[in-house]
Amino acid sequence: MWILYKSELFLLIVCILIIILRSICRVKDVSNKMFIRGVYFALIIASINLLENFLPYDTPDIVHYVIYIIYYVVWVAIPFNWFLTVLDKVYYKSFFRDRNFRKFASVPIGVIFVLGLLTPFYGTLFKLNLFSDPIPGTFSAAITVSICFYVGLTMAFSLYRFFFNSKTEDRKIAGYMLLSSPIITALQLHSTFNRNGYFIIALTISISILYINMHEDKVFLDPLTGLNNRNRFRKYINSILSSSSNKVNMYLTYVDIDEFKKINDNYGHLTGDLALRTVSEALLDVCNVVHQCFIARIGGDEFVIISSHQNEDSLNSMLSHLDELLKIKSQKNLSKITVGFSVGTTSLNIPHLTATEAIKLADRNMYIDKTAKKAELNKEA
Repeated sequence: MWILYKSELFLLIVCILIIILRSICRVKDVSNKMFIRGVYFALIIASINLLENFLPYDTPDIVHYVIYIIYYVVWVAIPFNWFLTVLDKVYYKSFFRDRNFRKFASVPIGVIFVLGLLTPFYGTLFKLNLFSDPIPGTFSAAITVSICFYVGLTMAFSLYRFFFNSKTEDRKIAGYMLLSSPIITALQLHSTFNRNGYFIIALTISISILYINMHEDKVFLDPLTGLNNRNRFRKYINSILSSSSNKVNMYLTYVDIDEFKKINDNYGHLTGDLALRTVSEALLDVCNVVHQCFIARIGGDEFVIISSHQNEDSLNSMLSHLDELLKIKSQKNLSKITVGFSVGTTSLNIPHLTATEAIKLADRNMYIDKTAKKAELNKEA
């Protein structure tokens, strides 16, 4: 009866995860790669738990051997994926672009894979199980150390971001990661030692909640470019301006594509859409190297950036880099067209500044830049 109950439970979990994956695949959503990877990992674990109930003990050892190698590696890959998610959320994703750091962070998964391969060699394997009872064929201690390794890194990055960042929104995210990481780890360790499904149940519930939130967030996303839209921009800029500490060293940049109407008229609206996506790609690439950066598309060919810089020279350096990137991407995506843009910037660290006034200041400066470019082109002509 208990086996039947477990089978029904894991079957339900597998069905829920498949429904979520199917929905993601149908809309071709690749913007949340770590979330999708986490769903796949959860599906593998749930499927193996379900399969266990139907595999008789007289099944050839090689079947159990292969299944459990996959199980152990994925079991450790789950906290690794959570670690990557936290790096992204607390603005430390750049660490994982470093090859040496990537190798260092991947070591535990490699160790577990090697130990999995050593499973048939009982005499060798139990000697490696240094931190618990020397039971041939198991290496729960190595799995425990690997899980704790990832949660340790996760909490270290979250802790640093929480105490050494003055931005309220960033500290909230870091605090959430800091509190949730040990809870998730405790559940996983409990399931590791007791061979129960508590962790996979909690993980599936978390995935379902995140999936619902992702769909709710689409209210704040521009469907063409995937950037934030005007609604989220208003919400974000108001949160920045509401605190005197938040707006220190913060700048609003208004970006407008030059001659966008001509692109639509001469090459068609599909090319115009491609030009918009090209600009959004360049903006995202530029923002990846800025400590704190927010991008939104607020109109047809109008974008805004809210970014943190020590001074105006740093801001101008970012805009210069954006210009170079856009030329490269234009040549790649739009061989016949070179997309240009005009910008207007304003500091947000102005007493009693409102969101509407900040937009007006940046917009006015943008039109000054656009007028100067047109005058220069007319002079050359």
